[in-house]
Amino acid sequence: MQAQLLQDVDKLDFEDEAERDHYKEKLLRRLRSALAIKCEPNDQLPIGSSKFGGKPDLPPGFLYPLGGDGKPLSFIAQYRLQDLQAFSIAHDLPATGMLYFFAFDDTVGRPLTATYRPEWASISYWDGDPATLQPYEAGEEVRKYTQAKIWFEEALSGFHLFYEELDCTDLIGGEEFEYIDLMGKYENYRHQLLGLPVPQQPWNIRVVGPHGEVERVEGLQDEFEGHVLLLQMDCDSKLGTRWGDCGTIYFVLSLQDLVQHHFENFLFLGQHG
Repeated sequence: MQAQLLQDVDKLDFEDEAERDHYKEKLLRRLRSALAIKCEPNDQLPIGSSKFGGKPDLPPGFLYPLGGDGKPLSFIAQYRLQDLQAFSIAHDLPATGMLYFFAFDDTVGRPLTATYRPEWASISYWDGDPATLQPYEAGEEVRKYTQAKIWFEEALSGFHLFYEELDCTDLIGGEEFEYIDLMGKYENYRHQLLGLPVPQQPWNIRVVGPHGEVERVEGLQDEFEGHVLLLQMDCDSKLGTRWGDCGTIYFVLSLQDLVQHHFENFLFLGQHG
């Protein structure tokens, strides 16, 4: 994929070869491998499949997670971890078992900006006999998203970081728009894992009050160093997800905790435009 990207960059018009090489060097410095999550609504999936929405397939005795208000969280996604083993980038994830994601009901209009709210989300890892899994009904009052089959494809992430520092004088005339088209070709996913999280707002904005009061926190981006993105899920009309006004949610975990399978130490963030 990276080789094809560089071939496409060669098709852009630059002042000279030095500018082209400078452009490539900056681009490659920013990009990271990722797995795009593709999805298609499907209400007839085998129990234990990787999926978004619907009812989670849970083992006996599973303690369904509650939010900070004491109400059940909504089921977001489950990964059958075996589905990820074909990708070298996923080598730090467990080879078997299920990984579950839960979060708050997005109809309440939260979060407002980049927000740390661990009480609004949950991650659970389970590794046992898949034959014991059964669909779980959390109750009529719990918001359910459209069930969708998901699968994973190799992708690139980090184009947004490169674009933020792009010196448009490197490109002739309207070639900035050609770059945007190029970005759309390679970063055309809405949901991902293991890549660089794509923010809707600067990461240094954080909600600190019950009515959406915000503060700016210097160096907040540094908190993501050494962390791994487990799930970035965007608003998606096919799934019925919004998170405020067309928002995005993020589950991240330190690399150390990932290697040790300590998923309870995750960070949860949410943004909307």
